[in-house]
Amino acid sequence: MAEVAVTNTAQKKDNGFVLKVENLEVTYPGAAVVRNVSFSLSRGEALAIVGESGAGKTQTLYAVLGLHSPEAVYKGRVFLAGRNMTLLPDAEAARVRGRDVGMVFQNPGPYLNPARRIGSQIGETVRVHTGLSREAVKRRVREVLEQVELAPDTARRFPHQLSGGMQQRAMIAMAVSCGPELLLMDEPTSALDAPIRRRHIELIAELRREMGLSVVVVTHDIEVVRDIADRVAVLYCGRIIEEGAASSVLERPRHPYTELLLSSAPSVHKRGQRLLAIGGDMPRPGNVPAGCSFHPRCPLAEELCRSNEPSLTGTTHRAACYFSDKLPLGEREVPGNSTGRNA
Repeated sequence: MAEVAVTNTAQKKDNGFVLKVENLEVTYPGAAVVRNVSFSLSRGEALAIVGESGAGKTQTLYAVLGLHSPEAVYKGRVFLAGRNMTLLPDAEAARVRGRDVGMVFQNPGPYLNPARRIGSQIGETVRVHTGLSREAVKRRVREVLEQVELAPDTARRFPHQLSGGMQQRAMIAMAVSCGPELLLMDEPTSALDAPIRRRHIELIAELRREMGLSVVVVTHDIEVVRDIADRVAVLYCGRIIEEGAASSVLERPRHPYTELLLSSAPSVHKRGQRLLAIGGDMPRPGNVPAGCSFHPRCPLAEELCRSNEPSLTGTTHRAACYFSDKLPLGEREVPGNSTGRNA
């Protein structure tokens, strides 16, 4: 591990935040999918970004990486260990993506070359970004496969010879192979059955402790949030509407959307309780209503919410809601909810 760690001297430029995102916007023709998003990540900290499909979670993660879609317009600034990533030339940004920050994509299939063995793909990442010798690269491949609990002979296998869970672990191995300080993960437990999913959550938590990783994880899995995250940012229509310590957000949400989102999520902590669906659908980008974007689905909405967009307020636990003091929702009617009540 030391052979990899010594290559990352650029990480030491900033003694504060490992990641800082300022006023990030991502706009496709006629539609903003990320709207004025700002957050920061301290060294060794884990942030979970949660929200329904279409909230802008993955687009936020891709923008942090600098993976620009040709038709998208990106605005704002992204600082990684003190460097303004939005100003780096493409070649230098590509080096940073493999060396200082690792990425685990939601579906590993398209990101694993079907014609190359797993060990060769991990090894190439190590060789390109660290300059280690051929023997050192082989040792590093064996080390990371062991870290993610894959057998040594996995290095000789092709992607199609691995299960979905094993492919996901191979992607994690590749992402951490160069000893990054920051790990970005997009829905790392999706499409996994319960026992494998549980072990993946434990594995991510173990890697974070062992390697001192800072982590940003996009997820709809509340168990991932409970077991991994220090802080939570809730996205709705491309905007952060609640942000705070994970324990505070999960136990005492200050935005009605967050409360309903948590109420609708299956969890071992809610066995025997009825799960609720949030009424209605999230507005599509380009069709976001005026005022608070959640107001058509909100049981607390009043005329003020329909005309004025609330700002994030608070100190350590912030929310963009005029009526946070009226939570929890209790027996209030939930618009569009087939159960009729938030019970």
